[in-house]
Amino acid sequence: MLATPWPLPFDDPDWGFELKWDGVRALAYSDGSRLRLRSRNGNDLSGRYPAIAGLPLPPGVYDGEVIAVDQDGMPSFEQLARAGREEVDVQFVAFDVLESGGVPVLEKPLVVRRQILAGLIADTAVTLNDLRVAEGLGLFAVIRESGLEGIVAKKLESRYEPGRRTGAWRKILNLRTVRCVVGGYTRSELGEAFSALLVGLISENGLRYIGRVGSGFTNADRQAIRAAIDEMAGPDPFLPDPDLPEAVFCAPQLVAHVQFRMWTAAGRLRGPVFKGFGAEPVEAITWEAEGPGSSAPAVS
Repeated sequence: MLATPWPLPFDDPDWGFELKWDGVRALAYSDGSRLRLRSRNGNDLSGRYPAIAGLPLPPGVYDGEVIAVDQDGMPSFEQLARAGREEVDVQFVAFDVLESGGVPVLEKPLVVRRQILAGLIADTAVTLNDLRVAEGLGLFAVIRESGLEGIVAKKLESRYEPGRRTGAWRKILNLRTVRCVVGGYTRSELGEAFSALLVGLISENGLRYIGRVGSGFTNADRQAIRAAIDEMAGPDPFLPDPDLPEAVFCAPQLVAHVQFRMWTAAGRLRGPVFKGFGAEPVEAITWEAEGPGSSAPAVS
């Protein structure tokens, strides 16, 4: 069952609200001794996360998220991505159940399924995702303050509808904006004017690369932006960075406003979307003013 994007958090006594984890969504099929993990696309994840696959759970089908946390106890997708190549402590956080002991429970309301789930995973290594009834605004405020990904709102009387994206589940992301300096673009292999803008922030040593922005443009946007950058074409303005791709570089004169989900540990933008250009002076677009830990504004 999938969640519909929703623009703003809300309070409602008919709804429950829970943390949206920055992990990998998975269904866990238990025969009582081992789990078989399947991704949203049906891929087998059991080999990637053997510590979870070895967990003994009562027979059933569980919906949840495979997560990893960093040294500060915060969920980290980057850490999770290293699982299978490095030793990473992964966990399974359950938030729903589709079947218990061979009996489907899809038609039961969420509040009943949650009671069944709590009983099934009691005294196991699986964590039950906390569901806060009625108070979405307060939970979202905590999420925003902590820099976490967002929340999911779920109607308490909703049944489970596999494969469907319904209004009974709503995901509300903690989106933020950053002002950044454009330093060039990458060429497109799809016939577009360009693939992505390369953006950075000014540091004491020069322009620090923070990622590539490839969405949020219309075709007309791409044509106009490429024409402007081609007029300003020049040498690479960025500080040396191993992640910097081959590109058409330009003088750092344009300030872009970019919406994004979070900063990665490497100082990159996660999920960036172009929102437009600004008239701010380039010299004001610094790492200190806009980077992680700054007071750059959040948006709903």
